[in-house]
Amino acid sequence: MTEKDRMIEIIAPHVSAWGDDEAIAEALIAAGFGDVKEAKRKAFVYNREITHLDGILKGAERRAEVAEKEFKKTEHRAEVAEKMFNILYEETSEYMKVLSKEWYKYQAEKELEEEKKNGK
Repeated sequence: MTEKDRMIEIIAPHVSAWGDDEAIAEALIAAGFGDVKEAKRKAFVYNREITHLDGILKGAERRAEVAEKEFKKTEHRAEVAEKMFNILYEETSEYMKVLSKEWYKYQAEKELEEEKKNGK
């Protein structure tokens, strides 16, 4: 059974009173109605595109999850490094203060000795 025969079979009970069933079927076919093969082909293509895009989206989601985990690890490492820097800076600052005092004390004692030698 052709597409035209199938259309006539479907529309005949409803439109016989209006005129020629075959002419109506031909007009519908000419207008693009009833082209099941083309509709199936388009549906297949669209389905394939949707499946492809879904795969791309899932891959992007997985990459985003991995990137987020890596970002969190990096963020944690940065926090640890900052904490370590602050601790070292405070300890070094205290050490440098003590060292500076000792250095100035040493310099002052050295100058006093020189003054004593020069008789001032």
